Amino acid sequence: MKIFKLKLAPVALVLFVLAGIEPAHANLLDFTGNVCSASTNGSGALTPCSNGSLINQSYGDVANANVTFTDLIDTGKSLKWWDNNYNNLSGVVAGGFGDSVGQSWDRIEIEPIGNFSVTLNSFDMGAYFETQMDTNLRILDSVTNTVLLDYGVETIGIGNVATAFLPNITSANGIAIEWKDSGYNVGIDNIDFSVTASTNPVPAPATIWLLGLGLFGLLGFAKKKAH
Repeated sequence: MKIFKLKLAPVALVLFVLAGIEPAHANLLDFTGNVCSASTNGSGALTPCSNGSLINQSYGDVANANVTFTDLIDTGKSLKWWDNNYNNLSGVVAGGFGDSVGQSWDRIEIEPIGNFSVTLNSFDMGAYFETQMDTNLRILDSVTNTVLLDYGVETIGIGNVATAFLPNITSANGIAIEWKDSGYNVGIDNIDFSVTASTNPVPAPATIWLLGLGLFGLLGFAKKKAH
């Protein structure tokens, strides 16, 4: 007697494909390994990092999204890498040259390619030197610069522990994280984002239900034939 095994994960994947939906692909920017550049603008080959090195513009890029690091004060430069002491974070990105108004303004963009959307799930921020510091934090649409979420002035670092943010914001244009005053002694780490796509118009729920019903009917027939 043949045994027919039903595996739910492949079935769910088939339903996604039939519905024209691709599952989310999670990505994490933790700034470990060879993620820096010998060029101030972050171009060229990926190189090992040391304190003050510039982040390589190719770091974080995936098949369906590009990541860009921009110092809006020290123009033409990528953002800088630092190993530790931003609270309990390790491998942190910051920019500028001071904490006063107009001395630091950092931006990280995550932009989808083609018919994709980006969701910013979470990120951490820490303050140097294992202390507390204020920063002006906003999440924007990377193309229109529409403010999607304005945190205002956030105090970063609680009991020498980094501050976690869970924006859970999605944009088809792309998402930009901006922080300033300070973006120098306030750094970012562990940026978690997902890329999703819908290659076809999403069917109505009834259509998806019918597709699922038909698929399970087909599986039931195959199971009967296996006996």
